[in-house]
Amino acid sequence: MRGLIVVFWLGLICTLGCTAENRPLKEEKVIPQTTTKSITLVYPDDPNIQFLGRWDKKHPLTPTAAYSATGFRTYFFGDTLALAFFNKGYQKNKFNYLAIYIDDVEYPYLKITNSDSVYAIAGNLSDAYHKLEVRKRTESNVGKVTFKGMLVRADTTLQKPNPKKYFFEFVGNSITCGYGSEISVDDPKKFHFKPENENVMRSFASLTAKHFDADYHVVAYSGLGITRDYAGNRKNNMLKMYPKILPDDFSSRKDDSVYTNTDIVVVNLGTNDFISSTPNSSKFINDYLKLLFHIREKHPKSIIVCTGGTMISNTYPAGRHYRSMFKDLILEVEKEFVRQADPYITHFFFEPHSAPYGEDWHPSKLTHQKMANELIEFLKELRDWH
Repeated sequence: MRGLIVVFWLGLICTLGCTAENRPLKEEKVIPQTTTKSITLVYPDDPNIQFLGRWDKKHPLTPTAAYSATGFRTYFFGDTLALAFFNKGYQKNKFNYLAIYIDDVEYPYLKITNSDSVYAIAGNLSDAYHKLEVRKRTESNVGKVTFKGMLVRADTTLQKPNPKKYFFEFVGNSITCGYGSEISVDDPKKFHFKPENENVMRSFASLTAKHFDADYHVVAYSGLGITRDYAGNRKNNMLKMYPKILPDDFSSRKDDSVYTNTDIVVVNLGTNDFISSTPNSSKFINDYLKLLFHIREKHPKSIIVCTGGTMISNTYPAGRHYRSMFKDLILEVEKEFVRQADPYITHFFFEPHSAPYGEDWHPSKLTHQKMANELIEFLKELRDWH
């Protein structure tokens, strides 16, 4: 199901004013006095809420996330559900969007406004426990989202889901973020970035994780490469971004978590290093290795898969043979990582994409599904999944 949620919980949506993002909600402010239903506000520090991805929990009642696919999962009881969020947008008139799933059914997406607001999600569910999963569709450069709580039936408790058997992390750029994946056109020259058309849930990353029924994190940011960004800025790259919990906050804390249960880390980077000119080979290899060492510290038992190639071609720009160069560099990175670290690394190259396209020549959801299919088949041969 697609489209913006417009059905208000109990007939209304509560906009509570532009309060500070780390100020907790007060129950008497958000529950309508006219309601005949017994509703309670559950705060985000409830231990039965399972958080997904990188969240800044410095203020436990107002956790904040920015990366694509960050979210949470829980079970709630009853027919009614509303969610409270605060949006901090980084671009004028551009807002974050959230994907909502109840009992594995996709509900209309949420557009989060720059104020404390309570959003209607459901009002006629069965009188039973229901699985809720919320994921941030948009990436960090659109803004960050603060989760303020859940409004559910009173005198009930949430239930925490069991962790899934497998766990993946995807490190990448706009492709991994699902940039422009909600449109599909043959000529995208006039179609440029809009937050509502970015959906990480349509990306090859989410589709691959879904196939294996794996939990997953996404650490991805549009325009970033290994050594520089798409504009050639060497101070802006994934090596500097990767440690941060909130990548666009200068004061962001580092994510010091270590995941000993990670099965696969997929690194899909390098496209932006080739956009403005040919990257320096030695710097590309050395910076890529530094990033891989960071990844290995965080995921000591994972298999690392270095990928790329969807938007890198041997035919454009003419005569540059960027795709062949990219492949050679990745093979050198893998060889050197094995020499310096461990053998639990491999590579996989996606086929170059073609029409239809998403925004700004990015992969459409059709291409993302093809990419996922390619990667799934590769991963099936990589290890035993039983």
